[in-house]
Amino acid sequence: MLTTQASISDCFTSSLMRRRPSPRIFSYIEEETIPLLQCRIMNMMMAAKTIDVPDTRETTDVGIGRDFEAEVIVFNCDCHTSQEVISLFCQIIPGMNPQKAFELAWQIDHHGSASVFQGDVKIANDIGNKLTRGGLRIEVRH
Repeated sequence: MLTTQASISDCFTSSLMRRRPSPRIFSYIEEETIPLLQCRIMNMMMAAKTIDVPDTRETTDVGIGRDFEAEVIVFNCDCHTSQEVISLFCQIIPGMNPQKAFELAWQIDHHGSASVFQGDVKIANDIGNKLTRGGLRIEVRH
């Protein structure tokens, strides 16, 4: 009895190669279809195996009340260059660096908006006002 997939596949291939199908009965089987048949048989054998799925936990907490009181969202307006947006972010948003500012500017340009700050309501409002004075379209969500 064969127990491994490789040996079953080898046996199948060698039996097909040794015994050529009769042209009358299996005329539709050509040399090129043998690898396809092998692949289908291997897929059927793999599908028969069971896979252990670990338990997962889904968390739906968005952090309200824990360091997330408000967020500043910047929208794409097509009136500023990426460099202008990056410069504004680095000047106005605390802890912002050019690499993170570039990623946010790219996201705004390609997806239409990005959350650029999350934190205290007073700080979020201050950042929002400064970005608005810089000419950006923003929204402060509480």
